[in-house]
Amino acid sequence: MPPRGARARPRRRGQPKDEGARIAAAIAPNVLNRKFTAERPNQKWIADFTYVWTAEGWLYVAAVIDLFPRRVVGWSMSTFAGIARRSVRKRAGSIPYNVLKARQK
Repeated sequence: MPPRGARARPRRRGQPKDEGARIAAAIAPNVLNRKFTAERPNQKWIADFTYVWTAEGWLYVAAVIDLFPRRVVGWSMSTFAGIARRSVRKRAGSIPYNVLKARQK
């Protein structure tokens, strides 16, 4: 025990740094209009992007979900935000649905 009860104060973890303001052209239009059902596979996809604090630092996670089976069709994790997003776009667009369905069984 350190003298006089002195102890380390844990460092506060802040949110990841924001890159700045968004331009209006960067925001996608709302084409689903809250209709989250699909009649067949590969008709409607949604995506989400988030970050998680880990012991090694911030981990960025991105996923694409097909609304027909409500299953993840592509996902990526990275320590850099832009890499995770680009990777999901590339994966989701390059994997045929029947291959994904076979993988999930």
